[in-house]
Amino acid sequence: MSERLRKISLGNWILIGMILGCLFGLFLNFYVSDSFIKQIIFIDNIFYLGGDCFIKLMKMLVVPLVFCSIVVGVASISDVRKIGSIGGTTIIFYLITTAVAVTIALLIAMAIKPGVGLNLAGVATSANVTVNQTVPDAILNMIPDNPIASLATGDMLPVIIFGVLLGIILAKLREETQLVNDMFSQGNLIMMEMTSIVMKFAPIGVFCLMARTFAGLGFEGLVPLGKYVMCVIVALVVQAFVVYPALLV
Repeated sequence: MSERLRKISLGNWILIGMILGCLFGLFLNFYVSDSFIKQIIFIDNIFYLGGDCFIKLMKMLVVPLVFCSIVVGVASISDVRKIGSIGGTTIIFYLITTAVAVTIALLIAMAIKPGVGLNLAGVATSANVTVNQTVPDAILNMIPDNPIASLATGDMLPVIIFGVLLGIILAKLREETQLVNDMFSQGNLIMMEMTSIVMKFAPIGVFCLMARTFAGLGFEGLVPLGKYVMCVIVALVVQAFVVYPALLV
């Protein structure tokens, strides 16, 4: 039995955790009337701790993992002169695919209308204020005033720009900066290993997040969530099997 459980892939474990969390949350919502057991013990403590702990662990990994990966990737290019053409092509490709992806997502969302009929009155929300920026301001905000502050706050665009510049310098001064290059390569290996360790807790984190969601929303949250999942799957299928093959022709 234990041997069969070990053979189950991490993706399947995450799917199992998602389904079990959904079912357990619905069970609490429908069959547990004691508010102390349902709300205090499970929703506000066990599920809150398990779900938010996993989210914080993932956030902890993002900045150092992306930064080290970018520095190592750029520094590994043997011919520094190729970086400009590769970077320009990558940016153009990114802008085109992003524009197409946003258009596809909007069309699918307007057709399926996920979230319609979902009552979020009991769910805590936070207001996000979007400030309009001019194109020059948007470009200037990509350049870090203080790269350490950008790394600390998780401001990803300045982190990426700084990582690319640092990688270019390391590629140009390859012999003189071999020690620094090795340090980032080893740091990238460390972050990859840390990511694999954190991801082992993903089924538990997903279980807690799903259980907390459906214990609070109930069955009425299942249909809108199913529509949302359908939107994501359809959009990914169109992007992967229609847009990308068309660009590669």
